Amino acid sequence: MGKIIGRLARAAISTDGVTYTDIGEVKTIGLDTSHDLADATTNDSAGWKEEKAADSQVSLEVSGKYDSANAGQVILMAAAFAKTQVYLRFRPQVSSGVEKQVVFLSNISNYKVNTATGDVEEFSCSVRSTGAVTYATQP
Repeated sequence: MGKIIGRLARAAISTDGVTYTDIGEVKTIGLDTSHDLADATTNDSAGWKEEKAADSQVSLEVSGKYDSANAGQVILMAAAFAKTQVYLRFRPQVSSGVEKQVVFLSNISNYKVNTATGDVEEFSCSVRSTGAVTYATQP
């Protein structure tokens, strides 16, 4: 596998799951997949514990320079305050027909804007998937 240059990663947001708007001015972005494990141990397990992947969830952490004029950030902030679900699309590297993407309906669990005198305003947010997650080749 080749190296992925971090600056090529993209996150986009959508209210309808059809039309996506890039979240701009992103500095860091991270995708995490977690799975609950269900106990599958039986008398036939020879004294060894067995587990199977059960419920799964994806979370996405995004942070960057705050820009009140960036359309993606505007949608993100509005959804955070309204507590509405939004679709998120994560592309680790943008390349049509070759690279993968992750798309999911999500809840914004945390949204923050930080400012310090003499520094750039920054935003950060955490989103968690709800329902099925699609992992497929980018169109």
